Amino acid sequence: MKSDSPRLEIFFPEPQKYLLPSTNPSDAITKSLGRALSRAEVSSRLSRYFVEEVLAYFDITGEAGEIPSVAALFSQYDSGKTSVANLINVAPVHLRAGPSRLLMFDAPVIELTEDESLELFHQVSKFFLEDGHKLTYGSAGRWYLECDDTVSFYNADPSELRGMPLEPSATDRRALGVFGKMMTEAQMILYESSVNQKRVSMGKTPINSLWFWGAGSTPVRRKTNEHIFFGKDDFSASCASFFGCDYSQNILELPERLEVGKGVTTIILPPYRDDSFIIEFLEIVFPQILLALKRSSIFSITIASNRQKHLITSRTQRRFWRASKPLENLLGKTVSEF
Repeated sequence: MKSDSPRLEIFFPEPQKYLLPSTNPSDAITKSLGRALSRAEVSSRLSRYFVEEVLAYFDITGEAGEIPSVAALFSQYDSGKTSVANLINVAPVHLRAGPSRLLMFDAPVIELTEDESLELFHQVSKFFLEDGHKLTYGSAGRWYLECDDTVSFYNADPSELRGMPLEPSATDRRALGVFGKMMTEAQMILYESSVNQKRVSMGKTPINSLWFWGAGSTPVRRKTNEHIFFGKDDFSASCASFFGCDYSQNILELPERLEVGKGVTTIILPPYRDDSFIIEFLEIVFPQILLALKRSSIFSITIASNRQKHLITSRTQRRFWRASKPLENLLGKTVSEF
């Protein structure tokens, strides 16, 4: 097999979920995915969040090796042009206080519409402008705050914290400094907003807070062999835009693109999106990929999951003695530790 043959990268933080009979609609997933992972070469990964993990894999850093601005990555996708400003992602969210923890629900979960988001955006942006900060609109769940100086803190994509306690991100929130104070003051504006009053009267969940995340310096684009990204969310589309690659949401195109393409094909399967895209990939496409590997049509498959990286080649698939190794040891302990 030639080392310049097409390669496949799959970012898949929760493969163990699809190996459980109770959640798996067919045996096809368990057989192909389980067998491939059990024979793969495994190495450790250290990143804390999924988005952070993908950026680290691509060696995307900020200027001078600082934290890269995820906000700049999304902004380029939303606007179609590279921003020269230092940006922070601002997400309109709902925070729900429980007996012992605070939970977050982002715009897609509470079905915030574009019209509602725009009205809230205009109300909040006036307040920010009075404080000397410009707010720009990206999408219903994503606004951008421009800063004079580079502010570096990650926090997590609100989609990654969906329905989860926020205590693990308390340290990141303290790094906000003055923006933490602005977040608190903006909550009062949101509370009095006619948009929220109307939502409450209709039995809908209000937007009662903002979540700041993804700040850093301008991301540096390094040389890459990626030629197409497959995914079904804005993050995968933003990565494709950043690298100037093709992008497709039709995962069924993958086998054909592998046959004719060169370089690296990347699939991003975030843990917080619709399962239909993932199941379609696992049931229909993944078995075809393994056959392509057997025929030497592709050189290797890399699966980044949890805090580990699995390298699958035709050589590793011939190691039948590894097939009996417990999958729990290969996949890590639990999804919550990802």
